[in-house]
Amino acid sequence: MAHDQSPIYLEAQVARLCAVHCLNNLLQQSYFTEVDLAQIGARLDEEEKRLLMERELSARALNELLEQSGQNVSDDGDFSVQVVALALKSFDLSLEQTGQSVLTERALIFNFHEHWFCARKFGGAWYILDSAKDTPVYVDASDVDSIVHTLRMHQYCVFAVRGDLPVCEADNLVAEIGTLSFRAVLRELYPKCEEISPVAMLAV
Repeated sequence: MAHDQSPIYLEAQVARLCAVHCLNNLLQQSYFTEVDLAQIGARLDEEEKRLLMERELSARALNELLEQSGQNVSDDGDFSVQVVALALKSFDLSLEQTGQSVLTERALIFNFHEHWFCARKFGGAWYILDSAKDTPVYVDASDVDSIVHTLRMHQYCVFAVRGDLPVCEADNLVAEIGTLSFRAVLRELYPKCEEISPVAMLAV
């Protein structure tokens, strides 16, 4: 976390493990490690290969498909969307395509050029949680749809996370003191969290 006293959990980027950080930032606790996601990826790779072997294909076609499979985890720490989805499934959460509006969602996951990050709603306040940044970034609820639209226009993949997210410290605090006071706490800890344009932050 950037601040020990922060109610929002925010992991900093290590190597190319943004998928790990994205999941932990979304869930607001260090639930997953690189090893956990690598094991999920390995299981998916084996299952894909098994399904291919069961298909009636020529030897050449089979070899070509087998070469293309097994890409759920890379040697340098990148993970596929299937790995991320299966990791979330262990919390009874699903990763789904979003509709035109995301205002009814509570959490989003983004992917752009193999970089994963998320946005989560605490009370009435949305925050982008990106391990490559040193601060959460506040997003006004009235701007969420337009920001997501802009990201899609720039080839970002946007997914909704549906299901009951684990209750976290930030949820408890915002329930106790309200959204406006919660935002004030975050501004005190992260002075730039409401000064940074979300779109500018994401280099769009």
